[in-house]
Amino acid sequence: MTAIPTAAGRLEEVVAMSCLPEADTEPATSWTLWLDLWAQAVRHPEVASVRQKFDERWRQLICSLVMEGQESGEFGPVDPVDFAVLLSALLDGLAVQIALADPAVDAARAFELSMGFAAGRLGFTWTPRTRREAAGS
Repeated sequence: MTAIPTAAGRLEEVVAMSCLPEADTEPATSWTLWLDLWAQAVRHPEVASVRQKFDERWRQLICSLVMEGQESGEFGPVDPVDFAVLLSALLDGLAVQIALADPAVDAARAFELSMGFAAGRLGFTWTPRTRREAAGS
């Protein structure tokens, strides 16, 4: 991430890490673990605590990227904390669709929708990758 020169580029990488499968792994595997974590967190306070810490770190990463982008003039005036909550919730919701292999929401579409949302809310121009680039091909 430190090699990516812009906050928008780093945010795009975060979204890609969430939506796009690694070249050498099955895409649903990591999301299956998250689905299991969320299901267990509802029933077990100790798991809920771990889930909360993971989500807090994730939202903090997004928030810090937004603040960096605002400081550099890349991003417009939004509340970084609110944006982090919205983007993380959007990514989680789309992740469920990816994990369940919903034919209407594949990984590339989830990536494009998430980046379109981020660019629109933060006020930067984002050029969508081709489907082939987004799918990691």
